[in-house]
Amino acid sequence: MVFELFQGACCPAAAMAAAWALEGRFEGVPLHRVIPGFLVQGGDGLAEDGTGGVLASSAPPRGPAYPFQRGTLGLALPSGDSRAGSQFFVSLASTPGLDGAYAAMGQLVSDARVLDSIRVGGRIRRACVARDRPQDGMVLSTCPAPAP
Repeated sequence: MVFELFQGACCPAAAMAAAWALEGRFEGVPLHRVIPGFLVQGGDGLAEDGTGGVLASSAPPRGPAYPFQRGTLGLALPSGDSRAGSQFFVSLASTPGLDGAYAAMGQLVSDARVLDSIRVGGRIRRACVARDRPQDGMVLSTCPAPAP
């Protein structure tokens, strides 16, 4: 899947996710939550069940409320904590109840069929960031496996 990340001062969450992808923090991390018609969630590389993950030092600003539509990449907030971290979600449908309540980091731009095939327990093989398309901003994507 390929996500175009939102840019600008209002989107520190996107920059944080890109940095973590560059560090390899998402490789092998499970997708622990799938709610049909609502969202897919992952990013908990510690407990691997949605109760953990790396926390940022403070919650990212919500910025302007990007609408959560099918394919919007958002930053999840751990239960009982106002700080965001490594957990993320992708909306499977328009979810206006999330608008402004969560930081939207980007939008799916290709490979929606992969999004539709995700099941609980699937793992992120690899995430990478492409910066060679400056007119489109940063792009976060699953990457092909390196050649042997």
